Amino acid sequence: MELDKNQLVILETVHSRNGECNWYKVSRRVLSLLDSPAELKLSPLLDAGLIEESSLDGEPLPRLHVTAKGKQVLAEQTANQTPRA
Repeated sequence: MELDKNQLVILETVHSRNGECNWYKVSRRVLSLLDSPAELKLSPLLDAGLIEESSLDGEPLPRLHVTAKGKQVLAEQTANQTPRA
């Protein structure tokens, strides 16, 4: 599975805060890193099974976790990236 730059930024952010963030916190962290605010879409990552939500009692928003499939895709994507000069 090939992710675009924006999806990769979102997946990396969820992975770095795995289980300790919700969509609101992710959006605050990544909005300036995306090509456009319109690129802030979690549904493609959720639908592909790369991230999942889990609800906790007393919290209004579900937390986001990277799945095993998401970790595998993330590892493949970062391994294929060329080093930045």
